Amino acid sequence: MTTPPPPIGADVQPTRLSAVRAEALDTDRHRRVVPTGFPTLDRVLVGGLRTQNLTLIGGRPGAGKTVALLQWARHMAASGETVVLACYEHDERTLMDRLLLMEVGDLEDVDPAERADARSALAEVSAGDVPLAEVIHDVPALTAAHEAMTTYDDNLLLVRANGLTTTVTELDAMVTRNGGSVLLVDYLQKVPTDPHQPDDRLRVMQIAQELKDLAMRQDIVVVAAAIADRRGLDAPRLRLKHLDGSSTLTYESDAVLMLNDKYDIVHRSHIVYDTEKARDHHRYVVWSVEKHRDGAEGADLQFRKDFAHYRFEPDGSPVHEKLIDERIDV
Repeated sequence: MTTPPPPIGADVQPTRLSAVRAEALDTDRHRRVVPTGFPTLDRVLVGGLRTQNLTLIGGRPGAGKTVALLQWARHMAASGETVVLACYEHDERTLMDRLLLMEVGDLEDVDPAERADARSALAEVSAGDVPLAEVIHDVPALTAAHEAMTTYDDNLLLVRANGLTTTVTELDAMVTRNGGSVLLVDYLQKVPTDPHQPDDRLRVMQIAQELKDLAMRQDIVVVAAAIADRRGLDAPRLRLKHLDGSSTLTYESDAVLMLNDKYDIVHRSHIVYDTEKARDHHRYVVWSVEKHRDGAEGADLQFRKDFAHYRFEPDGSPVHEKLIDERIDV
């Protein structure tokens, strides 16, 4: 079995407690809490995401992991944080178009027809039929969305990450060069190791350890999306144990959120007797806090999908219905 290379910072030297105490008394430096912009979630997380922590967000394909990361990035950048969003799935232009859609969805007092016009115009832009500059000034909702985006775009750094070369070392350097306070990674299992580690289990272990070390050493928030393994794709409800490399991720992570479509995991008794309610369940994703070292675990929160505008409605609520756990509960 190949032994993974030592993590970054393995040459660190011990510090006497007396020195730690003296420094603490002589400085106001402390771990910060960065809100996500989802009030219900932030309350459960005791204010939001913490610096020096590695937070994971897991879910099946299409559950909304990338949506959540981009929505958090936007809120944090608008709050003054310097956010580095490294995406191994999409380029910078795609992410920008989705941010524009997000802004359109967030506009107040806008007629549904105007939102539809904005979506159609952006679809034409994405297809290469018209330039963005043309529709920005012709579609009022896009004009307002574009203006809203300019209030935080200097604080949000988009990275078209490469699955062969954009290692944690590279991400670390980007954070350092740009004074980043938040690093979002989409997604963990696509981060290459340096040198490349052929054993998948050891590779995930190395990536998770390096991301956690980066969070502690740079005193920043680090969040990474994580994908399910084959068992998870077949499971009735996705859990932390179903993430690819879950044994390592369980120990290295400080907080874990698992996303499941509500209809898929609500108890059958809430579906068969009320068809209208059953249809409503399709509109929500349940965010389950499966691990939280700085607070309570086990909370199940629901957020309404607005994927037409690449967003969740941020004002969620606790789930009151009974949810399944394993197949015997269905």
